[in-house]
Amino acid sequence: NPTAAMGLDRLISEFTLLRYISGQSMIYPDTILDLLSETGMLPFTVPNPFRELTAPIIEVESQLSNATRIDAPKGQFCQPPAPFQRTDVGCNILYNIGDDIVVSAGYLGITSLISLFYLLFQKYLIKKFSNPTSFWPSALKSIGATYGLKYFIAKMDGMSLEYLIYSLINTNSFYSDPAVYQTGYVLSWIFIGGYSIYGTFMFIYIRKLGKQLAEARITASNNSSQSRSGSPSQSGKSNDSPAASAVNPLAVKSTSAQVSHPSSLSSILSQVVPPPSSPLFVLSSPFEEYRTPEKNTHLYTPLFGLIRNALLALLLVYLPDYPVAQTQLMIFVHGGFTGWCWHTRNKLNRVETIKD
Repeated sequence: NPTAAMGLDRLISEFTLLRYISGQSMIYPDTILDLLSETGMLPFTVPNPFRELTAPIIEVESQLSNATRIDAPKGQFCQPPAPFQRTDVGCNILYNIGDDIVVSAGYLGITSLISLFYLLFQKYLIKKFSNPTSFWPSALKSIGATYGLKYFIAKMDGMSLEYLIYSLINTNSFYSDPAVYQTGYVLSWIFIGGYSIYGTFMFIYIRKLGKQLAEARITASNNSSQSRSGSPSQSGKSNDSPAASAVNPLAVKSTSAQVSHPSSLSSILSQVVPPPSSPLFVLSSPFEEYRTPEKNTHLYTPLFGLIRNALLALLLVYLPDYPVAQTQLMIFVHGGFTGWCWHTRNKLNRVETIKD
């Protein structure tokens, strides 16, 4: 389930946020946050291949031979704000989360291949099966629809807060020497631009979803009106022919049930508005466990969550010297989003709502 895959990633990102909030260092909370926030994306350790290339001058100074600090590349002198320095965070995103970037690139490659196979299967291979609903066609279709690019985008959504924090740290300073610092700088802007594009397409998808939901409401309302308008004539016929009612009393019960329980929308959003067949299908993961909202504005919750992560990352990186103001603004942003989630209660499961 792509939505379930986002849960642990979001939790780790939240611990990362708490780890870097400005203020006096506290040993026990810092130890716990360091342990939890450094949980990898995979159950086994993946080494960071960029660690040595991007190490700050403090770590590589002893390895320099016949050179002084003046001769060393200027990028290696870069130091992030104090709350990040005490947790061994550098200015380069490759130094900080190079291992996560490698794993994410692996996810992108694998899910892209799955999506490509799924498209080819839907276009050419499914015609060769006499029964498209049999086990193998259904299984291949389910794997392609679940573990393709849709899964990768869900993972990146869950890690948006962490990626935005480290991207903003890197874009806060630019160094042309050594060259690997340029790579980290460009890569950080790619992540920021990618999340901006993701938010734009999410807005387009939510608008489309809202229109489809409005059409479904109109259809349900028309069906309800038709069932109600048909009740007087049916009741009139039953009065004119009491013998028929006596012979078949179940018919009268059925008619009254249709009048008292008109057609209505399902409580599950995916049953009311199925995921689109267009490429926007890859953005449907956050809505898979949604109930049918009372208002279309409730559908904007995933987009508001992305905006919330961007604001928290900005406050964390650009207000480290003002811990009181930083904390108050973070509480305001987080409190506002928490209140919105509690007001909308989009999730079908109450536990999921509380987790959000």
